Amino acid sequence: YNSSLPAAFFEFEIKNATEDDLDYTVSFALQNPTDSKKSRNAFYRSGALSGISLESDEYDGGDRRFGNLCMATDSPNVSYQECWYRGGWRDGIETYWRDLTVPGPFKNRRYEDGGPDTAALAAHVHIKRGRSERIRFVLSWYFPNIAKSWDVIFRSKSIDEVPVWKNYYATVFSSARGCAEYALNNFRKLFRETRLFKNALFKSSMPKEAIDAVSANLSALKSPTALRLTDGEFYGFEGCVDKYGCCEGSCQHVWNYAYALPFLFPELERSMRNLELEYNMHGDGGMDFRLQLPLGAPPWNFRACADGQFGTVIKCYREWKISGDTEWLKKYWPKIKLALEYAWAATNEDKWDPDKRGVLTGRQHHTLDMELFGPNSWLQGFYLCALKAAAEMAAAMGEPDKRREYLELFEKGKAWTDKHLFNGEYYGQTIDLTDKGILMPFTDLPGANTVKTYWNEEAGEIKYQLGEGCAVDQVIGQWHADNCGLGEIFDPKQTKTALQSLFRNNYKENIQYRF
Repeated sequence: YNSSLPAAFFEFEIKNATEDDLDYTVSFALQNPTDSKKSRNAFYRSGALSGISLESDEYDGGDRRFGNLCMATDSPNVSYQECWYRGGWRDGIETYWRDLTVPGPFKNRRYEDGGPDTAALAAHVHIKRGRSERIRFVLSWYFPNIAKSWDVIFRSKSIDEVPVWKNYYATVFSSARGCAEYALNNFRKLFRETRLFKNALFKSSMPKEAIDAVSANLSALKSPTALRLTDGEFYGFEGCVDKYGCCEGSCQHVWNYAYALPFLFPELERSMRNLELEYNMHGDGGMDFRLQLPLGAPPWNFRACADGQFGTVIKCYREWKISGDTEWLKKYWPKIKLALEYAWAATNEDKWDPDKRGVLTGRQHHTLDMELFGPNSWLQGFYLCALKAAAEMAAAMGEPDKRREYLELFEKGKAWTDKHLFNGEYYGQTIDLTDKGILMPFTDLPGANTVKTYWNEEAGEIKYQLGEGCAVDQVIGQWHADNCGLGEIFDPKQTKTALQSLFRNNYKENIQYRF
């Protein structure tokens, strides 16, 4: 849990560049977040540590608003103010600045009645000329109850009626103070390991563009985009805006593209497979692609997405290979088979591969929140990669007939794809409108009023298709296969040519966009 501590770490190095010995003060100020007469700021000492807890008795421990903050330091010489001066306008900060700039320690200030007071914790050091000293602070928080606040935005619910459950860190710590003390007692170890990872990445021989891409995308794991559920499972939004997570549910097809988590924190990534196989799968193998919270809540109940469904099969293979945990694979193998075989299940209303040709046809929902009709290398690549991964897993599970079945489908599908979807330069889409039934309008989101219509009967037009376009994700299935050690799923020469065409047709140097 060291990578998901509810804490921020600060270390200041102060160098005395003068010819005299000097005294320095570093002060940390923090406001109590609860505006209540039951709020209080309390200084404490615990061994070599000093801190101020900012608490309130306004709410009980099960309330979504319950929580506390703590600021702490391991500096030996400290002073503090539990409350800034209460006055009008800017009197509080003016008085604080006067107190800070006057030599010597703070004099404590406390009020008997509570309120949203700001507290200050100061560390004092005496530094000889030419020498330097370090001062460390930790800011920690403990708000153990997380509410499904996005239901207020997207489902017009009152904040008082949305579900509430425990944050993972609430099972590890019982207060912000407990977390702050853990953080300070392990500061050196945590800093050393953080710096080791940072240097391994930023001092590597990779091109700077690759380092920039890796580090930029890694930041999502340390943002509100990611949650850890009560038992530590990983859950992710598609992104986040100022006040809420955007697009809930550890979206299958969006998180298909995330490869940092399985290699950095494989147990967390594996927990995502556990949850989607336990809570998102229907009896026929079709899967909802957005996990609903709290766990056990009614399902999403939207059509399965082709890239997400087959991506789950691929990722199960990946998680098994990374962990080496064959017992884990054995537990979920029946559901993994169901997920793959939904492609030709009679109950698959979108008719992905009803004749078991190894080729995706019918209606294929995907990560752009639209549908493709007919074979295309983008989603076909997911299917081929999933078939090959499933064949490997079937062999490990002692099911040679299944292995043979999946490999035969893979070989047929690969041959058809290389022959019929590659135009000499790149892979495209063969639009197939044979079954007009799958073109019927559908409600975009459960409970939404918008309806997407793909077929204009009067004009004889089909919308939102790739056709002969040189699509950016046309060989993404091969990328997954390469990352997972599954070898070729497309002809390698054609893949190379397709990538060259993609770059030639889609990348424009120094292009200027106007909005």
